[in-house]
Amino acid sequence: MATNKQRREAARRQLQRQLERRAEEARKRRRNTLVGVAAFTVVVLVLGVLFLSGAFDDDDAADPIAEPEASTEPETPACSYAPGNPENPNLSDVG
Repeated sequence: MATNKQRREAARRQLQRQLERRAEEARKRRRNTLVGVAAFTVVVLVLGVLFLSGAFDDDDAADPIAEPEASTEPETPACSYAPGNPENPNLSDVG
């Protein structure tokens, strides 16, 4: 049978191991959190630089700064409007 002194010693050793284990887990948790925050920051910075540099812009869109190419043929309007029939019974003058 263990004496009170032996029980206290065993409890003290167990508590010491438990405190060491908790401290180690806290260190790992802080390290993992720091790594995660750093990785997230790097990803956000890279995406920000890519966004600002225009990497996500549509490549098919015309460059607004570029000068238009000279055409030898005169442009004709693409409008195909033809005046309607004035005899239309549903037509009303609004004004």
